[in-house]
Amino acid sequence: MYRRLSAQLAKARREGRFPDLIDTVREVHAPPAWPSVDSFVREMPDWFGLDRTAARSTRCTSRRKRTPSDSS
Repeated sequence: MYRRLSAQLAKARREGRFPDLIDTVREVHAPPAWPSVDSFVREMPDWFGLDRTAARSTRCTSRRKRTPSDSS
């Protein structure tokens, strides 16, 4: 029965006799996105107590722990 109903609805849609089913009640939520890190930094509010100039110049550096084998 479901397969038959589906076929009839598909045919009616193709012929323009059945409207598109659109949910007008729900909102579409899209997470924010930025094309680059610089644009992100320019647009973000001062969440961390840094001004935008300081946030732009802050660099993340990775430091690994030195081991005894590194000194040779």
